[in-house]
Amino acid sequence: MLNPTMAKEFLFKSSNSGTSRKSGKPYSMIELHDVASLENTNFFLEPDQSISTDGFRLKDKVEATLEMTIQNGRPGFKLVALTKK
Repeated sequence: MLNPTMAKEFLFKSSNSGTSRKSGKPYSMIELHDVASLENTNFFLEPDQSISTDGFRLKDKVEATLEMTIQNGRPGFKLVALTKK
């Protein structure tokens, strides 16, 4: 079964990677701002997933491709691709 995808416009806030203090595992996260709802959303990337944010600056308009997923028994969105507009 294919997971449905959708494209949505956001403003780029930041990207961050490091090692979790709690679990000791590496993580990568991209923070985007939804202009319509005025909310910031953190998208955590899978360990084998790589999305380049080179050249992105604060408040750049971006288009995010999101995929519907079930994580920990709850529906959610996974960031699949990110392009500058």
